[in-house]
Amino acid sequence: MPATDTPRCGARTEATVPPPGPEAGARFAPLDAVLADLEERRRVRLGVLAHDPGRGLTYARRADDRFAMCSTFKVYAAAAILRLESQGSLRLDNTAGNLLLRRLGGPTAVTAFARSLGDTVTTLDRWEPELNSAEPGDVRDTSTASGLARGYRELLLGSGLPAAGQQTLTGWMRASVTSGQRIRAGLPAGWTAADKSGAGRYGTVNDAGVLWSPDGSPLVLVLLSDSVTGLPDAAHDNAAIAEATAVIVESLTR
Repeated sequence: MPATDTPRCGARTEATVPPPGPEAGARFAPLDAVLADLEERRRVRLGVLAHDPGRGLTYARRADDRFAMCSTFKVYAAAAILRLESQGSLRLDNTAGNLLLRRLGGPTAVTAFARSLGDTVTTLDRWEPELNSAEPGDVRDTSTASGLARGYRELLLGSGLPAAGQQTLTGWMRASVTSGQRIRAGLPAGWTAADKSGAGRYGTVNDAGVLWSPDGSPLVLVLLSDSVTGLPDAAHDNAAIAEATAVIVESLTR
């Protein structure tokens, strides 16, 4: 991963994601209206946490509502493996989701790892593929936009991993191609992303990570969504995530 791609992506910062300040209501009222219209048009529910650490700006929409995690848990699983590898507890290998979980000690180990990052809400309870069932009202295998934002920021911008592990994880997430129709489809020209997508039943579509502007300024963005139709086989609406990304980035950087 060339260093010139994201000049500040290795910078380690205080990983707290503060709640929106008192000025957020007025500043982000237009964004609220745009996202409300998007939800109505596309029949989705959005959970959003966007945080600009450089300017201290935070935007939240249903940021404390629970959504099915689906494959976004894999960032925590991979990071937990990297932490153990840095401690000399195991040798790094290339394994799929359930093998990672087995190596860590099961889904509850991912929950414990999330807690070590300051994410107090994420809970992983089942294995693949059951964890993607995403039944409404079921809190198993769920997280919130605010919870994932805290954890992902700690891993990618903070001190959740040693520097070498952080660089490895960032490289893996930047190399991912699964969000090409989601967050990355909504980025302005010159922006890059290290993110992880996920999808499950009931139209669950997620994407979360850190974005970098052309000058290297980071923006933490977590977008969780599901269908409001209540249909188990509801279509995955990637375009809703892409459209939300575009308007959120524009609003926070204007």
